[in-house]
Amino acid sequence: MAIKDWIIVGLAVALLAALGTGWVYKGRYDAVSLALDNQNEAIKRRNDEARTKLLAMTRERDDAQLLVNAMKGDIATMKKEFQDALEKDRPAGAPAPVVRVRVVQASCDAGGSGGAPTSGSAGEGQGRDSAAGTSVRLLPEENSRRLDAALNDVELLSRDFNTARRERDLCYAAVGKK
Repeated sequence: MAIKDWIIVGLAVALLAALGTGWVYKGRYDAVSLALDNQNEAIKRRNDEARTKLLAMTRERDDAQLLVNAMKGDIATMKKEFQDALEKDRPAGAPAPVVRVRVVQASCDAGGSGGAPTSGSAGEGQGRDSAAGTSVRLLPEENSRRLDAALNDVELLSRDFNTARRERDLCYAAVGKK
């Protein structure tokens, strides 16, 4: 074989090597391209899922905020109603009503009556000290009624306030806040 033939064979081998290498690189390129396409589709799918979840969570947050705002409004309304109920019977510009309790002291005999007021000073309610000592007498009937009415009002308001607080706490628990 002549040199010319060897050059042709060498060029043919080089051409085959170049074609084989190109074929391998094209196969790798196709595999990488397919992997990138799959990855891009997965990323798009995850972005769509994330967007959907974000919208749902935003709606939930907005609904919860509306509930919290409504509860704040309810609490403010309850406070206003409470204040209005307190001032309902009070004339305009008048100070808050004062409940006065008067303690009447009467002389008593410290002997066999067990500290009960003596008959002479109990009916009069004069509050004199005697050698036998003094004792605190019960309130007069009118003051006792006023005190009972005031205590009943306080208990009623306390019960209503505690009920409102319990309902507020249940609403907060439903929302997930405390």
